[in-house]
Amino acid sequence: MVARCLLRREERRHAARVAREVLAQTSNEALRDGARAVISAPIPVTTAPTLFTVNGCGATLYGARDHWSDGSYVTTYYLTAVFIPVMSSFNMAYQSLGAEMTPDYNERTNLYSFRFAFQKIPEFMIYGAPWFTTLVVWVGATHSNLFERVAGLLTSTATTACC
Repeated sequence: MVARCLLRREERRHAARVAREVLAQTSNEALRDGARAVISAPIPVTTAPTLFTVNGCGATLYGARDHWSDGSYVTTYYLTAVFIPVMSSFNMAYQSLGAEMTPDYNERTNLYSFRFAFQKIPEFMIYGAPWFTTLVVWVGATHSNLFERVAGLLTSTATTACC
């Protein structure tokens, strides 16, 4: 088929035009399937995306999934904007606070032990909350009741937050 040859030679627009003509002019189902395959063929990536970060702000890739036999895979291209600078400006003052409050090593140890203990409580809540919310939504969900479950979760959360 001419359209597939054009597609292999990276003449995508011309191949799509030929495939559309085949779809319009033929009633042969095998040719029509081939033309649909040419039209819906994925567009290959010709250049790599820009990956640039300065102090954690910029664009980068994360993860790898859907590995194919030719070695290609799907990854996520995402932006980081404020996380690293904000965290460092917060942690610099927070980490040195105990040393500024007392010169005694024993008092400083007690102070830091309380700080670490109270810091872990919200961390456990942050890491544990997604388990409970996804458990409520996804266990026992089907295609027919999925939106009802998500809406029920949102309304119950809003009701709990208001009252």
